[in-house]
Amino acid sequence: MEEPENLEKFLERQKRNIDKKKKYLKMAIPEINALNNKSESVPNIKFIDDKEGIRNILLDSLKCQKKEILAVVASKKFYNILGIDFVKDYVSKRINQKIETKTIRLSSQTSQEDKVFSKHNKQLRKLRYTNKNDANFSQSFIIYDNNTFYISSEKENFGLLIESPEHSEMMKNIFKILWKQSKKS
Repeated sequence: MEEPENLEKFLERQKRNIDKKKKYLKMAIPEINALNNKSESVPNIKFIDDKEGIRNILLDSLKCQKKEILAVVASKKFYNILGIDFVKDYVSKRINQKIETKTIRLSSQTSQEDKVFSKHNKQLRKLRYTNKNDANFSQSFIIYDNNTFYISSEKENFGLLIESPEHSEMMKNIFKILWKQSKKS
């Protein structure tokens, strides 16, 4: 059995350790608060490196508040990476939720699958085509609310979501310029 004086010294050491930890915690609280109170001006960026993740982000676009999606689609590559059945299901869900889309397709990259999505009014889609000489994108992107989602080709197989009001606004302006320069179907 320990001597009573030693037990008292042990408790004193424990108290000093607790006081030291309290001091460190007090110093760390501002840093912890800074991490928790992220500024809204800091964009959130997500890198997705698999087909399922890309599909999930695309499905998330169906939760858009403004009920509008802007898209520039490299059709053949878009269908290859997502699968035609997935795209059909996505379009069906978008229609059911009454989400309109403005889509720019690249005239140099149209495909057989585009015929499935040719009932533009029924599919709540306004469509335009780029001039073959003006643009040739290997990737697609969609803009909804404060999000811009880039979908690569099947070769690179990745997605990139940027949640940023400022970036989204810039991309919407770029989309407007492309829209004005594109031809009606």
